[in-house]
Amino acid sequence: MALLCVMALSLSLLLTFHSVSGAGLIGCSGGSPCDTVLGSGWSMVMGRVPVAALGAGVYLAILVCLGFLSFSRDAELEGL
Repeated sequence: MALLCVMALSLSLLLTFHSVSGAGLIGCSGGSPCDTVLGSGWSMVMGRVPVAALGAGVYLAILVCLGFLSFSRDAELEGL
């Protein structure tokens, strides 16, 4: 689960970087359908915050929760 979250977090950060900097993505040239979607109004919240940044925050929170769960399970096993 943690590996999938790390992969999703990486992709979210890549899309956030693309949105903030305006840098192009490989295979997503100007005028292509993916460029149209990434440049649409649905790619931003309130016109300022990239949706991908919110996703990165969610994946980071999931990773932190997984870390706490792993830590608490290890502490519980040591107490047995």
